[in-house]
Amino acid sequence: MFKQLSLISLAAFMFSACQGGFERFAPPANSISGRGAKVNPRILSTTPANGASVSPVTGANGTQIRVVFDMTMATSLTPVINTYVRDLQSNQIIWLTVPNSGSTFTWSSTTFLNDTLTIQLGWVRWPENNFIGFDFNNDTLQNLDDMPLANETRFSFYAQWDSGRYKVVHTGQYACYYYSPGQDKWIEREACVEDGGEPKVGTQDYPAGQNGFVDPMSSFHGPTIYGAASGGMVNGRRFVTGAHPQNLISTNCAVVGGTAACEPYSIDSVTSLVWKTCSEGQTFWNVGDKCYNAPTDFTWNSAVNACSTLNLMNAGQGYGGRRDWRLPTVQELESLVDYGARNTFTGLTFSEPHASAPEAPAIHGYAQTSAPFLWEGPFPNTAVSKGYWTATGISALVSGQTYYSDAYVVEFKKGSMGAGGSTGALLESKRISTNRKKVRCVAGPDVLPAAQSLTPAVVAAGATLTATAAAFTGYEATAGFNITSATPAYDLQTDGYSITVQYSRTPNATAAGNSANYCIAAATATTCAVSSPTITTALPAGTNAYRLTLGSAMGANTAYKLFVNNVNTASDQWQTATPYTDGMYFYDLGNVYEVLVNHTSSSIATDIGDGDIELKPTFAGGQNYTANQVLYAPAIGKIVKVLVDYTSTASAQDDINNLRLIEVQPVITAAPVPLNLSRALFSGPLRTAAPTAAPAFNVVSATSPNLTTVQVTFNRVPDSTQATSLGNYCIISPTADPFDCSSPLAAVTAVTHSGYTATLTTSLTAGTAYVVIVNSAVTMLGTHVVNDSVNKLRWQRCRRGTLDTPTCADDGILTNENDYWNNQLNYCDSLNAQAYDGYQITGIYDRYRWRAPTINELKSIANRSLFGTVGVSIDTTIFPTPNVLAEDFAASTNYSLTGPNTGANTPNYNTAWGFNYIAGFPSLSQKDYSELGALLKPPKKHIRCVRSLP
Repeated sequence: MFKQLSLISLAAFMFSACQGGFERFAPPANSISGRGAKVNPRILSTTPANGASVSPVTGANGTQIRVVFDMTMATSLTPVINTYVRDLQSNQIIWLTVPNSGSTFTWSSTTFLNDTLTIQLGWVRWPENNFIGFDFNNDTLQNLDDMPLANETRFSFYAQWDSGRYKVVHTGQYACYYYSPGQDKWIEREACVEDGGEPKVGTQDYPAGQNGFVDPMSSFHGPTIYGAASGGMVNGRRFVTGAHPQNLISTNCAVVGGTAACEPYSIDSVTSLVWKTCSEGQTFWNVGDKCYNAPTDFTWNSAVNACSTLNLMNAGQGYGGRRDWRLPTVQELESLVDYGARNTFTGLTFSEPHASAPEAPAIHGYAQTSAPFLWEGPFPNTAVSKGYWTATGISALVSGQTYYSDAYVVEFKKGSMGAGGSTGALLESKRISTNRKKVRCVAGPDVLPAAQSLTPAVVAAGATLTATAAAFTGYEATAGFNITSATPAYDLQTDGYSITVQYSRTPNATAAGNSANYCIAAATATTCAVSSPTITTALPAGTNAYRLTLGSAMGANTAYKLFVNNVNTASDQWQTATPYTDGMYFYDLGNVYEVLVNHTSSSIATDIGDGDIELKPTFAGGQNYTANQVLYAPAIGKIVKVLVDYTSTASAQDDINNLRLIEVQPVITAAPVPLNLSRALFSGPLRTAAPTAAPAFNVVSATSPNLTTVQVTFNRVPDSTQATSLGNYCIISPTADPFDCSSPLAAVTAVTHSGYTATLTTSLTAGTAYVVIVNSAVTMLGTHVVNDSVNKLRWQRCRRGTLDTPTCADDGILTNENDYWNNQLNYCDSLNAQAYDGYQITGIYDRYRWRAPTINELKSIANRSLFGTVGVSIDTTIFPTPNVLAEDFAASTNYSLTGPNTGANTPNYNTAWGFNYIAGFPSLSQKDYSELGALLKPPKKHIRCVRSLP
């Protein structure tokens, strides 16, 4: 009987195999056929395979796990799958359990009947940058002999970063901000216009910021971004009656009237993402369009599953009729930050949204207006007390090993994102059970984002020299008093011209500030009777420099010669018949005197008797000094001031070091020295009001560090082959006639090149004036840029402070590395005057081409997936990085703290956003308003400028 039943069973098994279409194999001897001992089934393979790397963006099947067993399995049991992510807690690798609500199980056949199990998880996508693990409750997977699963292994695979790249979203800002010295505060200015008496746009105190160098969005431009509205602009910010930014379109809320709830969401037309209106745990009622109740606090592992439960609503039709809800990635969630939304129209500030005077979180379309528009917008009543989880895990490179732990967090109080915050902080990112955050779910996108497309390119290569000469003086071991350079400039804002004269030593301020002591003539002139163009003012531009403002235009790249007369070195020696000002100090015969009143000097004795001056005590050891006394310390050559009552030591310098004295100023006891080289050759400014289309490529200066070497410096990197050609250089007299290379004054015997500088080997005479002429055969290496085809942007490949070459090596110039926010924005603006990448400026709005990037644009070129493998969050093959520890960049986007531009709560527009490409986090830094002085200067940042593609 047993044999007959076995044959019948085998026949049925064979028939079923034929009907099912799977390949027929004889079962093993110890299988369910009954021959041999019973054995436990085992897993032969999984998809994704154990140890595999998979895309987090799944195909049509979603988050699916396929398991193949080595025999036929019982299908009457419901399998239990356990899902995990790997984490690092207390320096121990653990597996966090992640719920998988709504998982479905389907049996099929590969080799044996019902030997393949397909598990459909409800997550829609794998949480990116995470190791996903899974195993089973073994007793829920049995064969036909009721033997449970034998495998005790936990299978795992790596879910990679999503390589898709969303387009840059508007930041929500379009006003300009400037520091008003008259009002002693930062002012918002709609359309970036200028008031009489206030600083000019683009100057040190009015660098504008977003979008001052982007586009001056006025009431005319606003509707193209936010849609037309009958209410017009409110306080120069956004349209209120429209409430929703144009890229966020609310939909799916058909129920009108009453108190019935609906299931609203908004579609972002820029990213194509679909966002749930309320945070998880809130209830939406269409009366008043509000999200009620406080959002639920989730651990990270419960947050992953929280969004997938939306897909089970409405009898499996999903929330809002969609079944693809999920926890957003960091790139997706940070796209909701609205950097202009923190302004409140009431002037009041609350830590949370408040019905009477809500301060908006930094999130799109949260309209902080008075009734009837309270909480209006795509995301009303967004919480700011905690951050929001993302599905993106964090990987870090430590001692060559990649570790995975935590998850990125986005907070909407300030609008920052990141990880590693302390306990209770908005950006605390640990996935421990005590760290709970909010959740906002996303679906889609309906259109997949474009692939990353950042392509390095070289433009404007081969531009020829426009200014081809520079004056210098032969090296002197004991240098006299010379003009070292005269550098012309064109002011883009004022359409004005100037020349900065650099002296080798500090000049006498009175003489150097007298415009009559300067004269401009043709390059071939030997004397100068009438200055052409005229010089209107001469003002200090540094310790050894003065800036000459010109009353008329110079020809662009035309050679000129500057004559300087009657200027001596600075000296504190006493001079008769000289105007002296109250508070000045002077030196005479070993003593220092202080000027008490403005007067013209007569004699020491007479001026003391008249009370015009007084003798200052000479510092000595062992003396009792009182606070605020002023002394002369001959041993260190300085005037010092007593800080506190004390008894002096033998050394004034020791007392300075010990904070008993403070230096007032050094005393220059040497006699005045007249100018040795009193003329300088220079070329006209880079551009006139109508610049050339080609990038400006000029000779900037020439210097002689010794009598056998001349260093010629270009403003752009020259082609090295042409820059090292002997025939492209000659050295002549500044008075040569004709002014060409027909009569060289010194021979050039060799040329080497590095960066901006060509070094000539020659033979010079000390103190003699020379001019080096460079043949226009030397051309520019080119402008190195990176083109972004997704966002239609063009970036500088090499940040400011690096050579414009394929490797972007440090240029060695300390003064153009990191800089204050104001100066960095103005630097980007200056690229337009140079026709940086070779385009013609044709209209007023063309000056907004090269500009400082917005914070969202800076984020768009970050590659955070690299942080865990190379320790920096930017692709250094696309953007070469000479110093990764300095990758902290300024953005044009302002951070506004509170208040409208009225009353006592004026927004504090003294802070701006930035982005750090090491960890890949945004940052905040104070702006530089120069009135605060050197002691209150904020940290400096780097800059990489951007423009729209031509």
